[in-house]
Amino acid sequence: NMQNLTSIVFFANSCNGTLPTIFGSLQQLTNMQVSDLALTGTFPSELGSLTKLSRLALSYNRFTGTLPREYERLSSLEKLYLQNNDFVDDISFMCDKPLDPFRVDLHEVNCTCCSCCIV
Repeated sequence: NMQNLTSIVFFANSCNGTLPTIFGSLQQLTNMQVSDLALTGTFPSELGSLTKLSRLALSYNRFTGTLPREYERLSSLEKLYLQNNDFVDDISFMCDKPLDPFRVDLHEVNCTCCSCCIV
């Protein structure tokens, strides 16, 4: 039963394709590290329902589009890694979260409170 899963960690595997939206239904998830996999597509808005998620790492993939506003609901989020993707838009809605660190490529997005971001 995956409903009790608390951690998903995939690094530098030969995975490709998109991030399954089913991950958004894993309500016990506290740690999701899915990095360096060549994943494509957009960041799934379904992940915004994971209120227990404290660490989200989606770095070094090929995600495109915008960071979903639903991520604003990630009330337990402490660490966010998004660098080395191809997303665009304003992410300042994430700046009121106590993120340490918040890693993102600022040359690709607009952020009005860059003091919380680390490149």
